[in-house]
Amino acid sequence: PIVLGIYEELWRANARVRIPDTVLWKQGQISAWFFTSSSSGNGDGPELKRKKSTTLRRHDVTAKIVEAFTKGFAGGEHEAVARYIGGKSPGGPASVVHLTKAGLLDFLQGKAAAEAKRHGVLQRWFPPSGENAYGVRCTWSS
Repeated sequence: PIVLGIYEELWRANARVRIPDTVLWKQGQISAWFFTSSSSGNGDGPELKRKKSTTLRRHDVTAKIVEAFTKGFAGGEHEAVARYIGGKSPGGPASVVHLTKAGLLDFLQGKAAAEAKRHGVLQRWFPPSGENAYGVRCTWSS
């Protein structure tokens, strides 16, 4: 299952973490966009920020996401620029899809199957800095 609340919790806690641009989907709609600023301005290092909800409702939000996710991208047309992890429901099984620039645009314009982006996380893709890539998976209970 995908737990989207972790991003909100990190943001509320003013966590000093670096994450790629991350767009959250809930019930088939963009619900939040988180990103890391280069500096908090007070010397504490990077700051996790969230785009305003008015930004998410703008008619050009698709273009803004594509621009942010492909900024500085020098790869070819067949290389990934984003990764989507999601499924039909919050507690259900999830799949992982890597998207090229064209695939990202198709995905954002609704050409992907609607159930594929019902609930999940779209993240800007960064190639591994070494020989291997890794992901972090967290599990917790209350």
